[in-house]
Amino acid sequence: MVNHAKSIAVITGAEISTASGIPDFSSASGLYAEQHNVNVFDLDAFHRDPSIFYNFAREFYPKVRNAKPNAAHLKLAKWNRNLSQSRSPLKTFIVPLPRNVI
Repeated sequence: MVNHAKSIAVITGAEISTASGIPDFSSASGLYAEQHNVNVFDLDAFHRDPSIFYNFAREFYPKVRNAKPNAAHLKLAKWNRNLSQSRSPLKTFIVPLPRNVI
């Protein structure tokens, strides 16, 4: 079906990357579950104490750097290659959705 589509839309959440070992932020076991991470991306908190961000980044970056693509990433890459051969490649749009969207 995808091979004959003129366009496709893929909507994912953090779970696409948790399968690769990258933690999410807001689940019960996510990064924000640890109190010291709650303000990690707050600019005012950064101005008050940049070590909040840098300590977080020192722990988080290796998880991202060492992550390997999972089946979902590989499938999206395959679709992108297939579409690129006949049309323009996939375009990425990041649009925040309301929490009540299912």
